[in-house]
Amino acid sequence: MELSPAHVATAAPNPAALDAEEYRDFCDLARSDPFVFFCMVAQDNDGRRVVPKPFHADWFRAIQQNERLILRAAVDHGKTAILTSYALWRLGRNPNDSIAYVCETHEPAAKVVRTAKQYIEKSVVLHDIFPKLRPGAPWGDAQFYVQRTAVHKDPSFQAFGIDSGQIQGARLGCIILDDAIGPSNVRTQKARDEVFDLWVKGMLLRRLLEHGKFIFSNAPWDRDDAQHRLEREGWPILIEPAIGEDGKPIWPERFSPERLEKIRTEELGPIQFARQFLCRLTDSTTSRFKAEWIERCKARGRGKTMQSQYRGPLATYTGVDLSTGKNAFTDLTVLFTIALHPDGSRELLNIDSGRWQAPEIVRKIIDCHGRYGSILFVESTGQQVYIAQWTRRESAIPVKTFETNAKTKHDPKFGLESLAIEIEAGKWIIPNDVTGKCHPEVQAWIDEMLFYDPTAHTGDRLIASWLAREAARAGLQRGPVSVATGLSRR
Repeated sequence: MELSPAHVATAAPNPAALDAEEYRDFCDLARSDPFVFFCMVAQDNDGRRVVPKPFHADWFRAIQQNERLILRAAVDHGKTAILTSYALWRLGRNPNDSIAYVCETHEPAAKVVRTAKQYIEKSVVLHDIFPKLRPGAPWGDAQFYVQRTAVHKDPSFQAFGIDSGQIQGARLGCIILDDAIGPSNVRTQKARDEVFDLWVKGMLLRRLLEHGKFIFSNAPWDRDDAQHRLEREGWPILIEPAIGEDGKPIWPERFSPERLEKIRTEELGPIQFARQFLCRLTDSTTSRFKAEWIERCKARGRGKTMQSQYRGPLATYTGVDLSTGKNAFTDLTVLFTIALHPDGSRELLNIDSGRWQAPEIVRKIIDCHGRYGSILFVESTGQQVYIAQWTRRESAIPVKTFETNAKTKHDPKFGLESLAIEIEAGKWIIPNDVTGKCHPEVQAWIDEMLFYDPTAHTGDRLIASWLAREAARAGLQRGPVSVATGLSRR
């Protein structure tokens, strides 16, 4: 009997729904398969069965197949429950095992140990699978011993915080690091070196038995943190963001598109959301757009606000980055309007974004021209051309299309890298109040600049700003409109 990830949501065993024969069969299977054990035993905080998802099966498969594993998964997607269940499964199979659970501080690790204790004390299903997995002595909250078949001085399961001293015991069969890297030990080079050299290499790996298991689960904090260093050494890695390659949440019952969008826009912001939920990292050392450059542009716009309309003497341009879907994870449609000063400075007038269908996009474009008198620019590809043609049929406003080619996004004259050069030179005027606070749309654009990664999806506001800048550049040159793109839309 085998459960495949494709059928896990419906085929995963529910002990309460099995007849006696099926129950025995799944108990037999759970003794050799940690994923089936998880399906049978795991409960949430309210005592309800945890319904596993296909990605949970993938995690167990990766754990089983690799003696060393980096698991980089979205927060609140069940990794601690998975790791706790795996530790219990190991103890059920081998009561002489010795497992260390390591967190940044002691208390979260001790909480996991207490949870494991409760399963051993109270779970009927666990005892039907592993009848001999019983409390031993001592039976503490931060470490405990199960009943063993051999004399063994090391605890069966112990909690440890990176900040809290030595691990007891000389040899360990399994080490689980779960969010052991965090603010207290990653902010300085010295702290990162201590975690890697003293703890991971100097203490933990040295105590691991031959063919022992080492699982390192953590959100990314710094490209020089211990997990990234091990990744560079060639450790296998499994990355599981909250949003799959199809643009949909991998656990929609817990994190709907709407909830994830609220977390991104209202609670965490795009940079922290990307770190915690997309398992992606940005920092000031690698960002193409430096925070200090953006602050200089904000200083030029201090006390200014976005404008609902403009009737001044400056030429105005609107970059339009189009999307025509309404799903919460399709790209935004963005209208980004700037005014061009005589010295070539670009002043941000307004950003309008949303997930609109084609008729509404056309109305937005017409309204934008009415409020700013701008020339609107879109790329000359597929759906964008269709929207431009539709707008021309509905009105006489100037909607121009860019002929794009395959020039790389790094092109120093045309690509986004050149937009970063303008920001560095202080050529942009970014509106913000007297305290430096920006309108949410402006801040979202700033975040997209800070988070820009040439190997990943480019933010929609950032693309629209680039289109507006190219429109202004074309207007200055008085020549044919042709720009280099090559932007990644992955």
